[in-house]
Amino acid sequence: MSAPPRLFSAGLVTLDAIVDPAAPATAIFRAGGTAGNVAAIMSGLGIETWAFGRIGSDVAGVRLLRDMRRHSVRTRFVRARKETQTPTIVEVLPHGRTRSAFRFFCTSCRRRLPRAYPPSQSDLRAASQMIKRSDVFFFDRPWKALVEFAETAATRGALVMFEPASHPRSPLFARALSAASVIKFSRDRVARAELLTGHAAALADKLVLETLDGNGVRFRMPKRSVWHRREPFTAARILDTTGAGDWFSAGLLYQVARRAGSRLAFANVKPAVDFAQMLAAASIGFRGARGYQDYCSGPKILSLVEGIGMVGKPTPLGEEGESSIEPAEGTDCPVCLRTLVQSDPGASTN
Repeated sequence: MSAPPRLFSAGLVTLDAIVDPAAPATAIFRAGGTAGNVAAIMSGLGIETWAFGRIGSDVAGVRLLRDMRRHSVRTRFVRARKETQTPTIVEVLPHGRTRSAFRFFCTSCRRRLPRAYPPSQSDLRAASQMIKRSDVFFFDRPWKALVEFAETAATRGALVMFEPASHPRSPLFARALSAASVIKFSRDRVARAELLTGHAAALADKLVLETLDGNGVRFRMPKRSVWHRREPFTAARILDTTGAGDWFSAGLLYQVARRAGSRLAFANVKPAVDFAQMLAAASIGFRGARGYQDYCSGPKILSLVEGIGMVGKPTPLGEEGESSIEPAEGTDCPVCLRTLVQSDPGASTN
């Protein structure tokens, strides 16, 4: 590929309210969800990235867009609707364990938080021209609009990656698999045998990757039956494994999408998998799904990870120090939308 690739990331885009149990009266607000994280990571690494999602015209939506734009994500198609509330998830940082806990209710007032909504047909029409100009399309939900996006991108020669969070038995899920050229799933979310047996024909010509929950990854090349196993890279420090899968997905796409010619040839895929594992291993040395980005710029991350690949051994990946964290001050509820308005008088919902 002569020109730099353009990525379109669509699906689960949420506001993550990151809460430290040691300081429960404050929260850090970051764009999240698998599609949101992949978009922010890829954009931070220097790839032109467009995000697609449905949010509300509310303070939570303002915070989400603010964080995406901080990482230069193009947000024209993250559509804010007055009739919609921004999907929000509470991420409780780990203390005494290595993975954050997720809550779908406010940890202070106990109110249930808004969940994600599938995009509408008008959302689909608004973004259709950009889809046609994208080189890479990533999606994580078999929603009708996203499946149609994937099919359009595939017919125009884009690299399409689908990362299912579950295995629903539906025609849309089967269409999503058929449209994709890369399928990546996690062992702790999707049953491998059931997926491969139930969709053998659809998966035969795909690059299929299964991450093994900290034990490496195995992958199968298109039109091949042999599985290749890559052992995990040993992290120098483990603080929070929450976002490792999203960093792996972004690292894989970053490497494969920049290759010229046959991007899914084994000679391209193998080093891309290794790079993705190193990037994921680096990310778990920081708290929060994208905490790494609060301490290191994209170029710095690349230089560190690529340097590790050359020496082939664990290397300390930066030290925790001052970051760009902006806590909400003076609030007794770090998530409740009414409190967010009171604690952030400068926020606008226009």
